[in-house]
Amino acid sequence: MAYLINRNPPGRIECLHNLCKFISSKYNIGEQFNMKDIKYNPEEDNILNHCNLLNSNSLLNIKYCPYKDNPLNTSGCSLTNGVNDDTTKSKEISNTVNALDSLGFLYRRKRNIEITHQGLLFAKTEYNSVDMLQIIRKAVSGYGMFIGFLAQIKLLGKTSFDTNEITLGYPNSNEKILYEGNSIIISGGSESDSNTRTKSCLLAWGISCGFLFQKIWIMIVMMLTLYIKK
Repeated sequence: MAYLINRNPPGRIECLHNLCKFISSKYNIGEQFNMKDIKYNPEEDNILNHCNLLNSNSLLNIKYCPYKDNPLNTSGCSLTNGVNDDTTKSKEISNTVNALDSLGFLYRRKRNIEITHQGLLFAKTEYNSVDMLQIIRKAVSGYGMFIGFLAQIKLLGKTSFDTNEITLGYPNSNEKILYEGNSIIISGGSESDSNTRTKSCLLAWGISCGFLFQKIWIMIVMMLTLYIKK
């Protein structure tokens, strides 16, 4: 299933890599788990033990997620939040799992989740390597939303673009039905902040893959022609 990614943290592919390293340390191919099983849990082996991006606080003698403003934040990881502290009510972990499913690294069906062969390869591969670049390029270019995103850019007919020129999310069709004498909109489309978060994630993936580079977002046309056929 091609999930709509509408939160920013999964845009950091190295963070996804660290999470998959943690998942692969607990589960093999074919073994099912649920979202709570991979949330930060200070009482068990957790994502922070597999993350190489942590900040250190020598005064407190702790290491913590660099994307958490407070070193003492008990939610632990920005991708998952914690079993005992999650202000998003599992929206963050759900979005992260959806992102990994969309990239082909996890397989999610309702509450049941499994790591895939490609996810295991992703977890075991050195992040700063040519092999990793090929893995993430294949994963990102296999996500339908990203291909549609590149297609929109290609249709602009230029190599330099502004992010405001790209629209993502569900359309505002303004479809209505008459129900008990009242006209009701049945499709309101995506909210603007959701569109912005989706766009930010896809832009981050594109840059990580080398499909885009940032100079107010300049497209590498060779990459577009390679992955989008007229």
